[in-house]
Amino acid sequence: MADTKHAYPDLPANWFDGTETMEVTGLDLVDKATLVEVPFLITAVAFSIGSKDVAYVYADFVRIDGTDGCFMDSSSVSGVRVQIDELWTVNKGTEPVYTPKGEEKVWHSVKIPARKGLRVSEYVPEGRKEKARSYYIAANGVR
Repeated sequence: MADTKHAYPDLPANWFDGTETMEVTGLDLVDKATLVEVPFLITAVAFSIGSKDVAYVYADFVRIDGTDGCFMDSSSVSGVRVQIDELWTVNKGTEPVYTPKGEEKVWHSVKIPARKGLRVSEYVPEGRKEKARSYYIAANGVR
């Protein structure tokens, strides 16, 4: 009988034939809509410039139920990216440094509680027919 013990007990043993195993690491990207009104803690952020020179913030998080994930936001006037930029600037005393496109993201450990999860604003941008959505970290209810 073949030895079925390997580092991945949830996967078939015959996938592991003794050759080097390589694995993609990191958290799966999650749709921000799944975080509306769901408490979570942002545990790490990365600031990056993407295609078309758009600024993004990536945020690793853990939900109140213990499940984790990552989301990204590219809001330019308001929204999660702008909120995290402002929190960073106020608390670190410097603006965040965005990694140029094509370079590896630099992750920073943080603790940003979203006690009431995200909130969403739907609107129709000028000159368009389709609705757009902006997501925000919901205020904690304290001044």
